[in-house]
Amino acid sequence: MTAVRKRQVFYIAGYDPRGPMHYHKLYREECAKQNAVNGLSVEVGPRKTGDVVAHSWTLSAAATETLYTFLRWDDLVRARWPRGVFGIYWDIARYAFGFARRGVFSMILRNGWPTFVTAAYPPALLAGMFVVAALAGVTIGALIGGWAWAAAVALMAVPFLLRKPLEQRLNAFWLGRGCAFLVDRGGGNTPEVEARCLVFADRIAAAVGAGEADEVLVCCHSVGTHIAITTLAAAVDLMPADARVSLLTVGQTIAMAAVQPGAAAFRAALMKVALSAKVQWIDVSSAIDSSCIPLTDPLTAAGVTRPAGAAVQPKLISARFIKLFTAEGYRAIKRNFIRGHFQYLMAAERAGDYDYFAITAGPLRLADRYAGFESVTGFNKLRVGKKL
Repeated sequence: MTAVRKRQVFYIAGYDPRGPMHYHKLYREECAKQNAVNGLSVEVGPRKTGDVVAHSWTLSAAATETLYTFLRWDDLVRARWPRGVFGIYWDIARYAFGFARRGVFSMILRNGWPTFVTAAYPPALLAGMFVVAALAGVTIGALIGGWAWAAAVALMAVPFLLRKPLEQRLNAFWLGRGCAFLVDRGGGNTPEVEARCLVFADRIAAAVGAGEADEVLVCCHSVGTHIAITTLAAAVDLMPADARVSLLTVGQTIAMAAVQPGAAAFRAALMKVALSAKVQWIDVSSAIDSSCIPLTDPLTAAGVTRPAGAAVQPKLISARFIKLFTAEGYRAIKRNFIRGHFQYLMAAERAGDYDYFAITAGPLRLADRYAGFESVTGFNKLRVGKKL
């Protein structure tokens, strides 16, 4: 097991309009907290503006130096990000229809009922608001007599007026925007994203080909895991035959796009990455993260069958957040589904098997860190119907 002296990290965020400034601040602040837990004393350098595709900062820890590169697609997210109430509600309505028609809701329910509740939450909230407003309007109209239709129409405006407080307090609309993107990607309607993935692939392949780093590590979160799969499927063709790249997916939602009928190209990319000897893939998730499909092979969930005898990637690892926090801290994370989904990128209260900052700045390669772990199989606690 050779210690990593020089590492290159490429990070791909989820469906988030916030860019490298936000994620540099998050990494710096959370890493400072984690230093007290893991004893690595990682020093996070200033963010260096690169270009429209990448910004970078350095990580220094004992004998390990890391260049951490944030691969940007936040500009593409902002271009798709509706801010007006009509655009937001339309996104929610069309993804609900798309998820239902394309089998995404049923796939999610089979593999994790809490994730199904989360995915169904925005359209259920939206429909509930309009139903309540209409019933209240009819009731008031009936009481005052003769003007039921006018009262109903007037109260139908209430859900539109509630958009801002609902967005700030319930986080339903952020989730709705991301799911709408998954419908677009599952239908092959994101050409600008596919083009950006090819640019990312060139950057990663160039870093691998340069041979200067002991480890080239691609880290991705949430919907960013989709982007990483497409990126690496292109990158492996550009790498030398003996090249190796580490892939860490956290809070992944890969099957939500891969299961859709129009995602044939994405399913091919997923198979390619899973079977490539150049990729060493570790997937980390938590049962309390209801914004992902936890502890589930993304190929199996999407109905993608590996060739007989093929090596099985990714290796599924539980984040085991319950071991990383006090009972009080763990309860707080469980109550906040946004925090639970971002905890992979944040500091813990106790040392444990999963440590994002040790993975990205410490002396061990990703595969070496989890070499002694068995892939999680048969996790059926949250499944409905057929068991693994």
